[in-house]
Amino acid sequence: MKNAFRASCGLALAGIAMGCADIEGTTGSGAGAILNGSEIEAEGTGEVYLDLRTTAGDRYCSATLVTNEWAVTAKHCVANLTDGAASVFGTMGGRGVRATEIVQHPTLDVALVRFGSAFVMHGYHEGYFHELDRGDPTSLEGDSLRCRGYGQDAYNGGGGTLRQASLRVSDAASNWYDLTPNSLGQITWLGDSGGTCT
Repeated sequence: MKNAFRASCGLALAGIAMGCADIEGTTGSGAGAILNGSEIEAEGTGEVYLDLRTTAGDRYCSATLVTNEWAVTAKHCVANLTDGAASVFGTMGGRGVRATEIVQHPTLDVALVRFGSAFVMHGYHEGYFHELDRGDPTSLEGDSLRCRGYGQDAYNGGGGTLRQASLRVSDAASNWYDLTPNSLGQITWLGDSGGTCT
């Protein structure tokens, strides 16, 4: 689909599907974020803003809590960190926490990030669990997913605010799916890698 705006989204895991891994189109290219998405309150969503210091410079990605202390994100987000886990700072709502451990999948674009203290979910510092098994992504073809992320809301900037959009799955395989822009022109863009589509 050269010249057609298309988002190729990464690994689908139980309950969530990882945010977009690459974008191609006539207006720009990059890795995952919600252009023109609707702003939503971050507190209690389980969506974490990752501030990353890498050997290529500072950047940001999205991540999704799976427990109060662990989040899943895209592996490419946490590659080339200047100081390992100490280079990652996660924020949800108004609370920020430094990461203490990163576990990268050996072959897939998936990583787990452990934070030094627990995020509060539904009023509690413990007991939160977000199941990650949604099944085979090929069954999602034609469905609409609600995608969330902290990425750019314009082609040239505006990241750092949690946004969401409902996007249709146009094609899917066993470990990826493609999203198409909706009627409002919303689509994933830079910085949403690691965010969820449910």
